[in-house]
Amino acid sequence: MELTNRTILITGGASGIGFAFAEQLVAHGNKVIVCGRSQAKLDKTKQILPALETVRCDINNPNDLNDLVSFLSGKYPNLDTLINNAGIQQQLELISDKATDQVVIHEISTNLTSQFSITHRLYHLLSSNRNPVIAFIGSALAFVPKYEAPIYSAAKAGLHSYVQ
Repeated sequence: MELTNRTILITGGASGIGFAFAEQLVAHGNKVIVCGRSQAKLDKTKQILPALETVRCDINNPNDLNDLVSFLSGKYPNLDTLINNAGIQQQLELISDKATDQVVIHEISTNLTSQFSITHRLYHLLSSNRNPVIAFIGSALAFVPKYEAPIYSAAKAGLHSYVQ
């Protein structure tokens, strides 16, 4: 993959692995846009790395996704790379009171379903540009599940299967 002169969207790029990607990709001469749920985190990220474009978007919210696609299509029609990085990992036991339907659905949506949604929505924009790239951040937990993170592990296994 060519790593310079690209226009890249990183979901969940305001912290952690996503921010590490953003730093390196900006340093290699790319235009990098990061999206995330928290405007405060995005603002802090922008202060640290002013070259970034930041966009508030909850990838679990269809309206936010539609707004993101409209924004990118208008301002960055040359978007050629999507890095699906957003994710959450809940530490819980399935039989505990913390494992409510809402908690489980939110974790599956963030780690799996939203990855399908954003990829589907951006596919035509990405594929209209030269050498498009769609990347998914997986986890070894897709293959060796962690007892304390059963939903995350299952979602990453589903993501691996989807990508295959």
